[in-house]
Amino acid sequence: MKRYIYIILGIIIVAALAIGVILFFRKEPLSTAVSGLFGSLPNVGLQTVGNNTGNSTNGGTGFSYSSSSAPGAPNTALLSHSPTLTYFVSADDSVVTIHPDGTIEAIANGQSTNLSSSVVNNILSAAFSFDGEKILVSYGDSLNPQWTVFDVKTKTWSPLPVNPTVAAWSPSDYQIAYFASVNGVSALETVDLAVKNAKPKFVSAFPGEDFQLLWKSPSDIIMADRASALFSGSIFSINIKTGVISTVVINKVGLEAEWNSSGTMAVVLAGTQLARGGQLGIVDNSGTLLHRMTFLTLPSKCVFPSVKATPAATSTSATATTTVTTAITTAKNKFSSLGLICGLPRNGDDLNNNPLPDAYNEKVFLTSDDFYGIDLSNGKLTPLFTDQSQNFDASNVKLSNDAIYFINRRDQKLYSVTPSL
Repeated sequence: MKRYIYIILGIIIVAALAIGVILFFRKEPLSTAVSGLFGSLPNVGLQTVGNNTGNSTNGGTGFSYSSSSAPGAPNTALLSHSPTLTYFVSADDSVVTIHPDGTIEAIANGQSTNLSSSVVNNILSAAFSFDGEKILVSYGDSLNPQWTVFDVKTKTWSPLPVNPTVAAWSPSDYQIAYFASVNGVSALETVDLAVKNAKPKFVSAFPGEDFQLLWKSPSDIIMADRASALFSGSIFSINIKTGVISTVVINKVGLEAEWNSSGTMAVVLAGTQLARGGQLGIVDNSGTLLHRMTFLTLPSKCVFPSVKATPAATSTSATATTTVTTAITTAKNKFSSLGLICGLPRNGDDLNNNPLPDAYNEKVFLTSDDFYGIDLSNGKLTPLFTDQSQNFDASNVKLSNDAIYFINRRDQKLYSVTPSL
């Protein structure tokens, strides 16, 4: 009899231990894994909206956002009927897209025009210049990529005069910054593609070339390790004139960022040591934490509304100042009062329970996103698009005039939504 009692007790103990292990690994221990991801800076928490189905003490992840306070029905448009790799939206809302096979089209007033039917095999990256007039494309072997530039006006392709491993456009002209091997040393250089036979300019030597480059500020270039939940990464800033390298964020797993148009602020994702979920924050270009978000999404689903002035004023006179102020005022749109716009997944479980951003980038799961505007002065969230009948997994989000543009990962096509605010 005692033997059976011991057996039963043993089964109960094993079952209890198994349940405890499952609950432990399903629970996000953010008090130890996420707290302090951006240092011991003040936590400026943002408010949330909708029905909280997650744990409000763990950073606010796992929220299901209600559409009860949504604005009027937005105007939703499918802009490109072919899969889109990346795109550029002009001030008049005309769009140029490049497709995964390298073909390029222009879309205006619902009409599509073919700009290039040339097929580019195995495209690795594509990026538009500041004005959308040129497209920088890499293709072929990722360890030894080939580079070419497409001119939208002349509809011609030209080989790049240098041989980078990675490159990025200047924010204001046709210069590019790139990593290349110079005498066996990895070097960051710039070259002006608008100047015939231009000579590369050395900026700085830097160990390793597997960085992503982002040139947003006229004086600084952002360098970032490729995001991975399995390895620590860092973000650096390098001064173009002096070559001085500054640390923005150092040694964080799952590190991924989306910067504003001037490179002064970024929404940053940092993962956890358990490689599940993460914490979202906003930092400035020195790495100072400005806000710690109480929701979780991917930086690629976010965009900072930008208000750009025309480059008419070049002096500091009162007249020039007035000219710039007028230009900024006329450039404002309905999004200008919002500090950040993000696509927020309706179900946060996939984000919380998977390694980020790896699982998302590898399409282990897809999301269904609603768009919200975030007022960074008080944390208020404004619903912009919460149509439960639509399933958009938004990436590569941009704003133009009154519309939100994005590529839907579910079909890789380009869409826009125009909220009724």
